Amino acid sequence: MRKNYIGASEIAALLGFQADFQLSPLALYLVKRGEIEGPDIGGERIEWGNDFEDAICRAACRREGWTLQPAVFAVDDSTPGMSASLDRVVLPSEQDIAAGFVGPGALEAKNVDFIQFREKWLGDEPPAHILLQLQDQLACSGFAWGAVTACVGGNEYYVRRYLRHEGIIAEIRAAGTRFWDAVRAGEPPTADGYEATTKALREKYPSLRKLTVDLSGDNELPGLCVRQKELSARRKQIEKEEDEIKNTLRQKMGDAQLALIADGIKVSHSIGDDTPDRLARPGEVIRGRKGQDRITITLPKTA
Repeated sequence: MRKNYIGASEIAALLGFQADFQLSPLALYLVKRGEIEGPDIGGERIEWGNDFEDAICRAACRREGWTLQPAVFAVDDSTPGMSASLDRVVLPSEQDIAAGFVGPGALEAKNVDFIQFREKWLGDEPPAHILLQLQDQLACSGFAWGAVTACVGGNEYYVRRYLRHEGIIAEIRAAGTRFWDAVRAGEPPTADGYEATTKALREKYPSLRKLTVDLSGDNELPGLCVRQKELSARRKQIEKEEDEIKNTLRQKMGDAQLALIADGIKVSHSIGDDTPDRLARPGEVIRGRKGQDRITITLPKTA
């Protein structure tokens, strides 16, 4: 059934706001076309996520005075092929009703690493892909409000309430319609630089044939090829300059692990242990991997 619907967690790809770990537009297109398999949604990681999800939802309801209801799968009757799985449904408290959060609401629960929270949840708001996920849930369920709750870093509580936003929902529905029209017409989106796109194309073309394809009529490709060569040369130059800086630091630091530099800058030098590829028998010389030699520069925090 997942191939026949776009789920709420996939909506962001249609609008260019997908997270790095989510499917890209092209990967999503190939999955829905049945040309590649979808991502694995099972396994121990998902099981642990489901266990944490239940605890996070119950904690949010206890703190906010909500009444917890079971998860719900809903489809958007106005836009074929659009669906959403709500983590939980909650009934509002009297304070919520007084504030305008009326009727049942969608509850989206997240277990968030502190570093990810600090880097991705800017302005104390969830990332765009989560906000779009919630609005799609409201579009499909017909609910007037929803909330995002999270356990941050294992011990910090987070919750934000959001009303249904008809403008965003209209954009979601329009993007969904365009997507399914393209799937039916066999018109794939343009490839991008996301890892998900690389993996999807590798899965679609797992092996190559000894043939030559004539792309001389594609006027876009000459410029792209020249640009790739320019970027490759620039990357090599940047890597060379970076290595020169690191080697200068290695030389000046000698065998010290830490260096204090002017303007509050710190440099640390670490060398990992060599790793053999297997256990050696007495007197045997085996191959292995050299320990990683790492230079880490820490700049002072700006106010």
